[in-house]
Amino acid sequence: MVKTRPVFVPSPRGTSPRQHKESEHIESSPTKQLETIFQKVGTKLARHQHSRPSSPRGKSKNIQLIDLKRANNLAIALANFKINSKGHEQIVHDIVCLNDKVVHAELLACLQRFFPTEDERKMLQTYDGPIAKLGKAEQFIYEMVRVPDMHERIDMFLYKLEFLRNQRGLLSKIQTVKRACRDLLENFSFLQALEKFYEDYTTKSFQVFLDHKAVFKSEHLSKIDEKLRSFRDDLLKAVPIESLDLQIQWNRMLSGMRPIHAFVEKHQDVQAHMLSKRDLVAHDVLQLFIVETRGTMAEIEKEYENMGVLEDKLLSAFGESKASNCPLSTILQSVVDIL
Repeated sequence: MVKTRPVFVPSPRGTSPRQHKESEHIESSPTKQLETIFQKVGTKLARHQHSRPSSPRGKSKNIQLIDLKRANNLAIALANFKINSKGHEQIVHDIVCLNDKVVHAELLACLQRFFPTEDERKMLQTYDGPIAKLGKAEQFIYEMVRVPDMHERIDMFLYKLEFLRNQRGLLSKIQTVKRACRDLLENFSFLQALEKFYEDYTTKSFQVFLDHKAVFKSEHLSKIDEKLRSFRDDLLKAVPIESLDLQIQWNRMLSGMRPIHAFVEKHQDVQAHMLSKRDLVAHDVLQLFIVETRGTMAEIEKEYENMGVLEDKLLSAFGESKASNCPLSTILQSVVDIL
């Protein structure tokens, strides 16, 4: 019979005699106990830090040259337009060449909004480090600011793309106001009734009409033919349109054409071989744009001037003028109210 010796299996929670002695030693001295614990914790932390290189949270490895919030917003916009770092040079090229088959108005409006300040532009122009070290937005803007007058080029391109929509909107509003004024001025019965109404009062002003429009409605409007009432819809459409807004929109269209004319004239005097291919393309595109829009601009100018003449006449019929600062829309609304 073979004699077996018992095998000692240490408990997972047990300690070896050596560990037991160390434990007794630690327990016997509180100071030693704390020193030993901190030593072990420090060793573990040192090993952990050595095995895993530190990376400060929240700190970017990229070089930041423009405002962080603006850079982040631009980076998001570029991602939405599916523009990556490999396509930066090409998209800048398309912007300079005014390639409307590739570049959309939404992108240009976004670039207008997030374009760098003058100080940021100078920092990007003088940056001589690795491009890869820049953030996504900085990399794209870095390519843009290398082109002279890039901000003005973006403005001209966006103006060109938005010209047709702005022209239609402005012309439609001008003609709406013009039609409303003509409806009243060409209605002899209305003007005669208005004149008779003012004869009953010592002062001819719109305020008098406003204060006594109930009298005008009861005593004079009944004598007006039904044709005037048929104009109510035309007048109602013109009420929300402010003359000042039309003037501002027209001024913007005029001012937007000036840098385009200046660009064409500037490059017209330069010999072709001294211009870059991109500038030659841009010059030809803008020159054609000027020719194509000349008739449209003349039409808007003529309609705007005619509207102004009718507006002055209608204001005068109510005893007012542009100098009296009485909005035409207010007069039209008062007439609508009594029809």
